[in-house]
Amino acid sequence: NRIADSANFNGIKLLDGSLESGAKEISVKGVDSTQVNAVQSVVTNDTALTTTGADAEEGDTYTFTVSLDNGKSYTATVKVEKYVDGDGNVSDTQVRLVNANGEVLTKKIAATAVDAGAVTDALIKDLKKSDLADQFQIEKSGTDKIQFTNLQAGDKTVPQINAFESTVKASTATTATITADKPDITTAGVDAGREVKASDITEYDGKNYDDAVFTINGKKFVLMTGNMEATGDAFMNAVAALGPDVTVLVGDKTTGTNGLDPNDENFEQNIAKIKEVTGLNVEANAAGDGIKLSLDPKAKGGLSLQIGDTSDSFNQLNVSVGDMHTKALGIDKIDIGTQAGA
Repeated sequence: NRIADSANFNGIKLLDGSLESGAKEISVKGVDSTQVNAVQSVVTNDTALTTTGADAEEGDTYTFTVSLDNGKSYTATVKVEKYVDGDGNVSDTQVRLVNANGEVLTKKIAATAVDAGAVTDALIKDLKKSDLADQFQIEKSGTDKIQFTNLQAGDKTVPQINAFESTVKASTATTATITADKPDITTAGVDAGREVKASDITEYDGKNYDDAVFTINGKKFVLMTGNMEATGDAFMNAVAALGPDVTVLVGDKTTGTNGLDPNDENFEQNIAKIKEVTGLNVEANAAGDGIKLSLDPKAKGGLSLQIGDTSDSFNQLNVSVGDMHTKALGIDKIDIGTQAGA
C-alpha cells in the first residue's frame, strides 16, 4: 500500500489507480478547488419477494443473486428446516430458516402460510455475511423488497448492480414463489467531482510560471493572458518557455472574463481541450463562474505516450495501470500470521 501511494514519475502517480483506463479520482493542484458532493446509488429489486400463502416444508429453498458490473455475483440462500425445541421435540407447525452452511438465519416461524417478510429478512442476513456488505448497505425496503445503497459514491469509482435473479425450489405441495428479475434504480450514482472558479486561476504572462501553472490529474495547464495573443513573438516565446508538457488554454477576449469563465467566447474550446488531455468530463460549474470536473466512465484515461514523430493517433500509445493497493488486488484480507493463512 505504501508503494502504491508513493511510486511516481515526475509527480505522476503510477500505481494508485489514477492511471487506470477511465480515471477513478480527480486531483487539482496549483489552484483552489472545491469537492462536489457525490450521490450514492440506491437500487432495489423491482418485484417484491412474495409467497402465495402455501405452507413451508422442510427442504424448500429460496435463493437471491445479485450481479455486479465487475463480473462478481453474490447469492443468498434460505433453506427451510423443521424446528426442534430445546428438548429435542420436532414441531409440526413451526420451522426455522438456515443458509447454505446450516447457519440459523431465523430461529422460528410458523410453517403455515410462510411469511414473505421473514424470507426477505433471512435473505438479507445471509447477504450481509458476504463481501457484498463491504460495498453496500443492505436493508429491507417496505415489506418484502431488498434495497442496496452504495457505501461510496460514483458510477466509476465503485461497483454497480447489473441484475437480480431469484429462484425457489419448493416441494410439490408448496407454491411459494419469489420474483426479482431486474433492478429498480431509485437513485443513480453520481461521480465525485471538483469545481474551480475561473477567478482563482492566475493567467500566464510569460513571466509567472510558478503562479500560473496548475495541474488536473497530473496534467499541466496554463491560461494565457488574452492580450498576449496579438503580440506575435512575445506570445510565441512565452509558449515555448513552458515546455512540451504544459497545455496552453486561450485567454480572455471579453472584458471582465477569462477563458475558463462560461461567459467567455473561448470557454467551449478550452474545456474541450481539458477533457481531451485529462479524460474527465468538463463543464460549467453550478455557480456559472468556472468549471466542474467529473469522472467520465467512457474515457480511456491512463498514460498517453508519444512513440512516433507526429501527433497522429498511430504514433501514440495509451497505457493503463490499475490500482495496486491490496484491496483493489483482492489480497487485503490475507493473513500470514498463521501457517494455514500463509
